[in-house]
Amino acid sequence: MMLCVTGAPPWTAHDVVRAPAEERHLVGRMCEDLRPLLRRNVSIEGRRYTFRIKKYNTSICLTPKAGSTFLKQLIYYLSDPKDLTNNKTNLIFKSSKDKLEYLTKIQTLVLSLERFSVHRLPDTPVRSSLDNYTQSSGLKVISVRNPYSRLFSAYLDKIYVPLEWQYVKRNFILNTTNVHAISRENCYVYDVSFQTFLDNVIYLLKRGRADRHWAPINDLCAPCSANPDIIIRQESYTEDVMSLLRFLNVSRSEYDAVASMLNRSHGSLDREKTVIDLVSSSFKRLIKSSQINSTCVPHVAEKMWHALQMTGHVSRQLMFPRAAVDRKSPTLKNLVAAFANRTRDMTLSRHQMSTQRQFFLKQAYRSIDRNTVQEIQKLYYSDFKLFGYSPDIA
Repeated sequence: MMLCVTGAPPWTAHDVVRAPAEERHLVGRMCEDLRPLLRRNVSIEGRRYTFRIKKYNTSICLTPKAGSTFLKQLIYYLSDPKDLTNNKTNLIFKSSKDKLEYLTKIQTLVLSLERFSVHRLPDTPVRSSLDNYTQSSGLKVISVRNPYSRLFSAYLDKIYVPLEWQYVKRNFILNTTNVHAISRENCYVYDVSFQTFLDNVIYLLKRGRADRHWAPINDLCAPCSANPDIIIRQESYTEDVMSLLRFLNVSRSEYDAVASMLNRSHGSLDREKTVIDLVSSSFKRLIKSSQINSTCVPHVAEKMWHALQMTGHVSRQLMFPRAAVDRKSPTLKNLVAAFANRTRDMTLSRHQMSTQRQFFLKQAYRSIDRNTVQEIQKLYYSDFKLFGYSPDIA
């Protein structure tokens, strides 16, 4: 069922894509079938993303690379600021009143924050434990994504664009020699192929290790213990988020604010703003990386451009604006302007974005060894089965 996210919502649960009882039954049935095959727990590098919206008695396990950034914004937005003040943060306030005013301001602005700022929001005010999530008597929500596209997204974000040398060194250099250094005019960066990335994912998972950005959802959120009520799928993200809001019976103003933001994101103006946001966030990550020389910016910018094409944000027919970027250490302002000016030349519709993403996804897996694909199918078998994704690559 497709949901219209404009206009006044009917404040009932009848038009939720899948009613909680039905979703719970489907997951529970698959868990019974899979129980003998479920793997041991994997040691996850990085914090698990389990949160609670006390105001709505709702617990959410977010899967990185499955719409988790916006869902974190949504959790902050739907939380009562007074509930947030009862938790510790890394910030120091003169009084509880100052703290409440600060958190109220964050809640008001959180839907408009750029990705870099969202990632830097303190987790402690909304964080919960995995045990609290699985044992909660309230509504339980989980975000999911097809393992193939999630792995490719993790590769593009964390590996393909050379922003986090320490992350790559920690997760890949020790396991393979297929990481190549590229030296261009005193610019030392790294290059890791998608094949190498997948081989290392397999290497680590078989040894009981994983990073949260690509760890199987079964290991991140323990769905067979939690038996979640509502599943938010990346493939039907807007409809599922709005379904959740309808089921929670949120206020009219809350519903309209979220609906407006999700609808605007499909327009050409906000598509441009999304590109600017992604470039800005990436540039700030680059500046934070002490291992990468600032003269690498033109090379990194070109990788950013190609990554945006592979994620469907920039038309693959548009050439990289080399003349505007190819200078020593361009500023963030110049880089953003170059990307924005070029993307105005051709705006993709929602359907075109999806088609382009699928094109690059299929192209990426077409070059992967058959044995590697088979290992991915085995290691992510529970994710494929639990959430109804086909293990076949179309």
